This record gives sequence, structure tokens and C-alpha cells, in this order.
Amino acid sequence: TCANYRALLSPSIIRYFLRFMDLDKISKLSNREQYKFPTTILNIDTIVGIAKPKDIDMSVINPIEPFFDRFIRQVNEWLTWFHRFFNIFHYIVEWLKTCNVVAAADIFNDINTIRDDDTVDCIQTKRVLENALRLLKPFGNHLRRICYLFNCSNSIQIIVHEGTDNQKESSNFIREMKRSQSKNTFTVNSLSSAEKIFPISDRQKIQWFLTSEKYPCNVHIEYRQHDVTACAELIFSKENTSIHKHVLHGEFETQRGGRFIITINNQNVTSPRTIWFQIKSTSLAICHLFQGIFNILYQRYFALATQPIRETQLNDTLDQEFQFIDSLLNGKIKLSDMVSLKTVFYDKNINVREEVQRLFTNRSTTQGTSRASRVTVVDGPDQNDIEQVCKWLKIYQYYCHINSIVDCIRQFDIIPMDHEDESIDHLKRLSSNENISLSEISQVYKILLEQFTTLGGEHLHLIKISVECSAVVKMMEKSDLYSPQGRHKFQELRDNLTTQFQFQERNSMILNSLIITYVLCEPFITKAKTLKEFVSRLSQLRSVEESSLKHMRVINENIQTVNMWLSTEETSTLDNALVTMEHIYKTGIITIRLGRLINKPSYFQIEYSIVKMRASTDTDNLDAEVEQEDRPQDLKRTKFVLSMADINDHKRQLTFCNVDLPSNMSHKKVLLSEQLRLLEIVEKIYSMFVKLEIAVVKLSRNS
Repeated sequence: TCANYRALLSPSIIRYFLRFMDLDKISKLSNREQYKFPTTILNIDTIVGIAKPKDIDMSVINPIEPFFDRFIRQVNEWLTWFHRFFNIFHYIVEWLKTCNVVAAADIFNDINTIRDDDTVDCIQTKRVLENALRLLKPFGNHLRRICYLFNCSNSIQIIVHEGTDNQKESSNFIREMKRSQSKNTFTVNSLSSAEKIFPISDRQKIQWFLTSEKYPCNVHIEYRQHDVTACAELIFSKENTSIHKHVLHGEFETQRGGRFIITINNQNVTSPRTIWFQIKSTSLAICHLFQGIFNILYQRYFALATQPIRETQLNDTLDQEFQFIDSLLNGKIKLSDMVSLKTVFYDKNINVREEVQRLFTNRSTTQGTSRASRVTVVDGPDQNDIEQVCKWLKIYQYYCHINSIVDCIRQFDIIPMDHEDESIDHLKRLSSNENISLSEISQVYKILLEQFTTLGGEHLHLIKISVECSAVVKMMEKSDLYSPQGRHKFQELRDNLTTQFQFQERNSMILNSLIITYVLCEPFITKAKTLKEFVSRLSQLRSVEESSLKHMRVINENIQTVNMWLSTEETSTLDNALVTMEHIYKTGIITIRLGRLINKPSYFQIEYSIVKMRASTDTDNLDAEVEQEDRPQDLKRTKFVLSMADINDHKRQLTFCNVDLPSNMSHKKVLLSEQLRLLEIVEKIYSMFVKLEIAVVKLSRNS
């Protein structure tokens, strides 16, 4: 098997038995063809990117041990090349399977087996590779371009190298994480190290953020693919990194799933480290325009096909597609020939610059008329050409969204009818002149670039989603959340619900979507005097990306729940304060830290914890559940810390609660009054300590 051949690279007892084996006889009885490396085409060799192994030389067997070592080394070179090929073309074969190409489904399943099972023998692995090569051969002229468009050329690629983000302070990041993702933290005890492992799926783009609460850290980050032939990829490694000041972050793309591993080494440090992290994982982007054009052609030719299609048929379709793309890039195509593309531009969140860059890269030119005379020439994209095509397609993108923009302005009354300017009227009257070429669009539809040049595809997609989820926008407007009082009300509601939903994953997920949606809805609720003002406000939104736009749909699907939250925020404030009060009463610990003698601030804080019973899996034995209540391993304890500012806020809420508590909750009233009194005593004790500390500091300076 492949695993055995890899194991034989290390010293093995099998070498002792070589002298008793007649390898010459074995080689003569073997099929000589199986020692020949599969025949490949130049484009595939270029894409794989590592030297193609040679045939295994079976002519010289003696002396046996050098031959055996050479044989094992060559077989492993084959396996390394095979696995790299499978990792790159796995997605391409899957796409061919989706297109119902003959034999693609079987080959795809075989590749999956080889990638997941290291006990497959080498002969079977070679056979699957040869089948895959035959499947891909008809697409040889297009393979390099397809791999780039499908973003599968590199097994792993570092996009943003490790570094501290000076724009993102650790304190702000931690505050945000405590609010939105309070579970994304772990503590590394003194004189120890901790490892945090995150599973990653296939074909993912990973963005990671890491910070520490108070101290610098020794950080080691690596990624290990689920591939026995791949070594661990070092993402970041540095000692004494100042991640307590600024957030450490990075970004990479991987074809193969694996494990993202963060290691904090605290073995030589006497103080614990509290680490906060965020891992964002999104599917690798493919070229929407390429996929959209292909789907249009595929539906035209194969929508009614009842039998699997041949590779040559699909390759003919790709020939047409790339001819269409090339006419798109040179601007000769008529807008009337692009009608079917309107849906692609409207439905997808298209980043025009990225799409054009992908379409330009690895373009191929054809010399001669027959298939045999084709020569693929790789063209490097010219920056001026890219800029020109970006301008054309951005205008076309605006053109495809005209109706959506006008509908949005009307539906939400963003610009009142009595304030509508000429630009709105011009948009409404904009003629659909599609008898022009794409290169002429900048003259005919110049107004679109002038009006919307600051908007990207993500903003246009947001307009589309806001119209689809109009109930969400109207709910936000009805709740008056964007006036000064409304903003304060939403902030209090957010904080209260965050505390209440600490152990309610579904509600926490909806709340997180609500917080993001709150920001996205503002441009559609705040009135504007002109179209220019609306566009300017919309373009100022930050972090408008595909993942954030999905949150508005989440709120739309759970709009009744959110409506209930927005209508009961006063009760939530009361409940939240009382819940916190009881947990402080049961588990609260006051810590006073005096730091002036070592040039650090003095403060006090309250630590408390919330204990939650884990659900029992033994539903048939109630006695067992009762017995488990006292077992510490069945408890889930989450710790919280109230700073001095948090304590003041808690006191303020308790004061309001003292007035609003109903008469039948006298026991709560007693507990509330006692906690307020205790907090006052703590403040007095802290004040006395601070005075004593200041006196000691003065005395030490005088001496």
C-alpha cells in the first residue's frame, strides 16, 4: 500500500530479508508497464509544478540493497506527484461530475478514496491517475485557465502574512469579542503551554485574529492538511509577541481540509495568559462570470440531455465560452449579446476587479484552425487593459441594478417625493439602448459611473437584499433605533440580550445577526435629500461582504423573534440586572489590585461565574441524573469579570430595579438592597486602600 511504501523510507527490518529474496525473478514475472510513469501533457506538468518522476529502472537489480533503496525512493516520488495532482484536479473532476461528463463520477469517487484512505495500493492509485488524465486530456488547452478561474492551482497559499494590525487595538477587539463571541477565549496557565485546534474543511479561505488581555505571548501557529504527503505549513512563530497591544492576524487559502493549530507557550512564564481569538472561514471564491456564462451555455446545449455528455462536447462548449469571454475583454461584444448576463450581475455579489483579473490571467490564444495546430500562449494581464475593462463592466453592473436602486429608494422613501432630484428622474427614464458595444458603454451610460462610482458590488448586492428583506428594514425603522435615544436603547438591548443568551446558541446566533443587520439597515432608514447623499452614506458602510449580507436574511427568517425582543427591552433590562445580582451573590469574588508602587493603575473588580448543568444522555435512569448533579465534570462553569465601570453600571441598573420591582418580589428587594449596600462598602474599602497606597508612594519617594 501507499502507507507501506512511505514507511519504508525509514530504517526497517525488511532490509535484513532482502538477501533471501530473488528480486530478479520477481521483476521478470512482473508487468513491465507498471514501472512506467503515466504519460502526461505539458499543461498538466506545468500546473502540478513539481518535477515529473522518471520511470522506475528495473534493469540493474544487483546489488540488492542499493536497488531497493532507489526503488522505494522512486515509488515515493511517484506518490508525491500523484497526490499533488489529485489535490489540484479534485475540484475540476468534481465539476466535470456535476456537468454529467462520462466516467467523471466514478473517477471522482476513486480520487476521494485515495485521498482519504492511505491503504490503497500503488497500482490502483496509478490506474485512477491514468483514468483522470484521459478524462482531462481533451481540455488540455484550457486546463491552466480553468484551474485559475476555479482557484485550485495552489494547495495552500498565504494571502496576508502574519503581522500585528496596528489599526485594531487589542482592547477594542476583546471588548467586541466579549459581546459577540464570548466563548472564543482560553487561558494558558503559568509554567505550561496550551494548544487550540480548529478543524478546517476543504477549499476554504481562513482569516485568523489573535490577541492577549494583558501580556505578550510566545505564539506558534501552523496548518496541517489531511494529506500524509504534506508537511505542516508554518503560519506564524514568534516569541514575546506584543499581541496584548495590537491584534495579530493573517489570512491563507487551502485546497485541502485539515487542522489549524494555535500554540501558546507559557512554560517559562509565571503569570497566566488569557487569549482571545477569531477564526473566519469562507469557501474559496470562484469566478462568478465564468461560472455564469458556462451555466448559460450548458443549459442551452445540454438541459434536455438524458445521457452523460462526452468530454469533447463539453470542451466545445468551453471553446465557445472563452471566445465569448475574450470578446467581453476586448469590448467588441454587443450589449444585446449580454442580456443573459444581467441575471449573473444582479444575483451575484460580483467584485468586478477580481473577476476581470481572473478572466485576463492565463488567457490562451489559438494558432491554426484545427485542434492539432492549437498552441496555448499564456498572456500576462496588462494593467491598462484591466482598468479599461473594469470601467466597462462596472458601468454594466450599475446598469443591471438600475431597477433595484429605484425600487429601493421608492419602497423605503429614502428620498421623499418632493425632494427627488433630476438624477432620479434620469435613472427612471434611462433608455435600454443595447445596440451598442461594451466599449461604447462609458459614453452612452456615463451618468451611471458619475452617480455610483463609490459603490462596489457588495453595496449593490446589499440594495438587492434590502428590497427582498424589506420587512426587516421596516421593522428597524418602526422601532426608531437610529435616533440618539434609539441608539442608546439598542445598545442597552444588545448588552442585556448578550448576557441572557450566554447558553442559548440559537438566540445568540440571531442576536449576532441582528447587531450586524442594525448597521447594514441604517442607510435605508436615514432620509436623504439627494441621490448623491444616499449613495455617499451607503458607500461609507464598512465590512460589507458576502458573509455579513447573509445576516439580514437570518433576521428576515426570524423576524417574529426579533420583533419580540425589540418590544420588550425594558423587561429585559430588569431581568438581566437581577440575574447578574444573583450570580454575584452566589459566586462573586472581589479582587483589589494596588499597582501604583510598580507604576501600574490600581483597580478593583468582581469575578463571578455561571454554572450550567450539562444535559444527561441517560434518559432511562432518573436516579443516575440526580447522582450526576454533584459531579464536577458534569458542570459547565463560565467566568465573568466586572470592571469598575461595569460595577457602576450594575449599580445603576439595580437602583432602577429597586423602584420597578413588583410588590410580590420582596425577597428580591431585600437581596437587591443588601447588594447595593455591600458595593458601597467595597468602594469605601477600596478608597481607604488607595489613600494608604498614595501615602506609601509619597513616603518611598521622599526616602
